[in-house]
Amino acid sequence: MTTNILNENLIEAMKVKIPDGVNLANTLMDILYIGKEAIYRRLRGEVPFTFAEASIISKKIRSLIRSYCRDKLYQ
Repeated sequence: MTTNILNENLIEAMKVKIPDGVNLANTLMDILYIGKEAIYRRLRGEVPFTFAEASIISKKIRSLIRSYCRDKLYQ
C-alpha cells in the first residue's frame, strides 16, 4: 500500500470513530501538540501522518471513544 492510501484510510477511520459533535482538527491538535495548519495539511492529504503520529492517534482515539461512551451511559 502506498502512503497516500494508508493516510486516507487513517483519516477516514478517525472521521468514523470520533463522536458526532467533536471537531476532528481540534482533537488532533490536542493529541499531537502540533498547530492547526499542520493538522489541516494532514487532513487534506498534503502531508502524511508519520507512523509515530498514527500510533499516538490510534491509542488516544480508543481512549476518547471509551470515555465518550462511558459519559453517555451515565447521563
